[in-house]
Amino acid sequence: MKADTKLNPACSCGEPYQTRTYILCDCCLYRDHRYILEKISLFIYPSDILGTHKGIQALTEFLLKSNAFIRSGTGPPTQHKPTINDRLPEDYFNEELENSYLIATHNST
Repeated sequence: MKADTKLNPACSCGEPYQTRTYILCDCCLYRDHRYILEKISLFIYPSDILGTHKGIQALTEFLLKSNAFIRSGTGPPTQHKPTINDRLPEDYFNEELENSYLIATHNST
């Protein structure tokens, strides 16, 4: 099967090259949905996201809510411009992840 060389590699945000890592970690178009992945892995490490059941569930939720990686050209859903009055989702902070960080930090000293 021959690769489709006519696809534009640029991101809709203006970045000249759109990669999986860029979309998951950096693209401003998906910022509003990135918290879903950050609940599992604060720095969105691929091994945490792709190597665990919770990571796969989070990735699935991220993809469904953000429309990331859709080739139809529809892009992400209409974005809400954040304001100073916006609040993080109630489930933004993952107590289990925070506790594991505290335990790891304590054990390393």
